[in-house]
Amino acid sequence: MRETAMEENSLKELIRQTIQETLPGAQLQGLGDDDDLFLSGLDSINAVTLIFALQQRLGVEFAIEEIGVDNFRSVNTIMAMLSRKSGK
Repeated sequence: MRETAMEENSLKELIRQTIQETLPGAQLQGLGDDDDLFLSGLDSINAVTLIFALQQRLGVEFAIEEIGVDNFRSVNTIMAMLSRKSGK
């Protein structure tokens, strides 16, 4: 169980790093897991960049129906989508 929590934290950190690189000018310090990325500066162009970066870093491919605002609104919504994809 502890390994799973550590893996989840590592994945969240990787997602946060990718978000930071996608939005270098945004104020992301103290970004909570449920904070709205679109209110933090993510726009449609940056969202596409984020999607491609996550696919590359995580070795996943998002289906067209998964690419939507609700799945990329926060760190937790991204985590939930990845969890659904992996069947966890």
